[in-house]
Amino acid sequence: MAKTTKPKTTDDIKTFDFTAKDAWKRPFRNAKKLLWGEGGKSILGLLTMALTARALGVEDFGALAIITTTLAILTQFVTFSSWQLVLRYGADAIKEGNSHAYRHIVGFALGLEVLASIVGACLLMNFDFLVVKFFNLPDEVTHLLPWMGVLLVFTSISGIADGTLRLTDRFNAISTLNVAPKALKLLLVIYLFMNGYGLNAFILIMFISSGFSCLLRLTVAAYYMQEDIKKLDAEAKEKVVKPWQKGKLFSPQQGAWKFAFGLYTDSCLGMGTQQLGTLFLGALMGPVGAGFYRIAEKISTAVASPVNKLMLPAVFTDMAWLNSTKDYAATRRMVFKLGGAMGGAALVALIVLVFIGKPLITIVAGADYTHAYGTMLILVLNIVMWSTTFTLYPLIMTSGQVRYIVYGRSVMFITYVGLMFPLIQRYEIEGAAWAAVISSGIATVISAYGAYKYAGLGLEKPKKA
Repeated sequence: MAKTTKPKTTDDIKTFDFTAKDAWKRPFRNAKKLLWGEGGKSILGLLTMALTARALGVEDFGALAIITTTLAILTQFVTFSSWQLVLRYGADAIKEGNSHAYRHIVGFALGLEVLASIVGACLLMNFDFLVVKFFNLPDEVTHLLPWMGVLLVFTSISGIADGTLRLTDRFNAISTLNVAPKALKLLLVIYLFMNGYGLNAFILIMFISSGFSCLLRLTVAAYYMQEDIKKLDAEAKEKVVKPWQKGKLFSPQQGAWKFAFGLYTDSCLGMGTQQLGTLFLGALMGPVGAGFYRIAEKISTAVASPVNKLMLPAVFTDMAWLNSTKDYAATRRMVFKLGGAMGGAALVALIVLVFIGKPLITIVAGADYTHAYGTMLILVLNIVMWSTTFTLYPLIMTSGQVRYIVYGRSVMFITYVGLMFPLIQRYEIEGAAWAAVISSGIATVISAYGAYKYAGLGLEKPKKA
């Protein structure tokens, strides 16, 4: 009887056997490399949040949450999420041994992010007073907001660094890059907490730690990319490398601009319904409502971390390479088995939080924040749904069929905004959470249809040679 083929254990992703039956387990291996980094990042982040919430109080903590969320959403409005472009085309370039194409892809993605983020920085610098007025922020923070524009530029382009590191399986390096800035931020926040500093000082610390994180990521990624290019150039001497047919306007390949604008639309519409909820509540209920929602969001985000911070980056890498091989059976195994495993784990976390949610909130932020309990459970319910279907997003994106994600994001955004106001008026902060669940559910159905229609679920069998 023939032996079952097992995946190769080589560290070279180009030679890994993605067609093997056990290949769907490979993301767990990379997730383990990310585990210590993301675990440390989460623990350091929770400690930082706990000290910040106690030092500032509900109102000022809510104001800080609004500022942080505003920057995060503005980042998504001006970014192309071009790290996905690096994965989409970079896998083909490396597989072919084409270092010139790989450089072109990364340079093209970097150029998009630089131009877009400079536009965003200019907007923030010129309209900072509107942010202060609309969200009822303290006037003394106005002079700090323009400096967030500088941070916006670094945040946008550092995503390219993550893209190159993910594509080449350097997840240990990513873990280190996740922990170091969080450790620095915690040390600085401890100092502020012990010396009684106020809101402005905490905003400054956010600027320093985020800037350090971005510069560190760019430096490390640039070093490894140079090593990869040297290796590709050495391999190219022994074989014939077919040049790529370049696309229009400096793009590395035909269709790259279409894919890039699909990513941009996805980024704008998928700004994160939970983050947007913080801003809506800040506008409708003031900083106090935003502060409660921020605590619920943080805890639900911690539940989502195994998927968002561990499995999703690993699966993106594997999906990029799977789509280059067009092996639908292997793709199907990865989609369903990983979705079932992570969805089940998230459901267990929800059941546990039903019983320990209030004590956990008290430990994390203090007894004043227990009003966030119901909102937290609703947001975790949304995480259960996302964890079960998370493989659909990287599958569709790396296949290049970004339109299905754009359709889903568009409907989700319209539904979310339409439900937000009436549900907040009726259910207050829990209404914002229910708006997120309903709109995300609709978007998931559309993504599932896109995967069913195209993206390698075994419906289109590979043609025999």
